[in-house]
Amino acid sequence: MHSLCLYGSATAVLPFFIMQPLMGMGIAARNTATPWRNRGKSLVVHVLFGLSVYVVAQLLY
Repeated sequence: MHSLCLYGSATAVLPFFIMQPLMGMGIAARNTATPWRNRGKSLVVHVLFGLSVYVVAQLLY
């Protein structure tokens, strides 16, 4: 289960360094009004996604 939490955290790299700069937010949302809040929200969402994948996998298999 810990590896899935790490996987969810690692997937935050894509939005921080590719998607957010392309949308004009800068690297890791540094050009926004609340960069740390935005980074935290992104990390939380990705960790929750990883946990939900784990739970669904446990229920199905």
